[in-house]
Amino acid sequence: MKNSPKLEGDTTDGSFANKNGRHVIGHIDDYTALREQIEEGKPLVQKILSLLRPTCNFLGLESQSSEAPGNKGVRELRSSISALQHTLEESASLLTMFWRAALPSSQGPALPGKADESMERELLDLRAQVSKQEKLLQSTAERLKTANQQKENMEQFIVNQLTRTHDVLKKARTNLEVKSLRPLLCTPAL
Repeated sequence: MKNSPKLEGDTTDGSFANKNGRHVIGHIDDYTALREQIEEGKPLVQKILSLLRPTCNFLGLESQSSEAPGNKGVRELRSSISALQHTLEESASLLTMFWRAALPSSQGPALPGKADESMERELLDLRAQVSKQEKLLQSTAERLKTANQQKENMEQFIVNQLTRTHDVLKKARTNLEVKSLRPLLCTPAL
């Protein structure tokens, strides 16, 4: 994320810039893009879960004990995906708290007394909400990265296990063929 410029202090010209404020004013296009990204993240979580379920069922990890190799990784991956899904849902819910408004004209006089204080409080609240959203989005991005990394590790584990199983079955087949040919070779001809 790009760093926002620092505000330099209170202004007397009627603008709302305040380095200690708790509200944020943003562009509607940025808000719309944020909302779309959250909405795009939801189906990705569902897709990851749907891809993970058959793999777990195939390996029988659903019913095995918690000490089975790979089972811990699957549980952690599922937990991360669930946390990511929850975070996306919370982020989407927080976005519903925003509303559209027009900024006051910069040519107008500064708001007097209580109205000015009320506006400052409102701006402080908005800044806090945006800050919280930013933290949630960073956390979500980190969780998604971790979930993807765990998924890749799980896929590699599955490929390794399947390769080992294939090799064991191949060796067992060879051993069975050799054992079944021995009695035929050892029987005396009549």
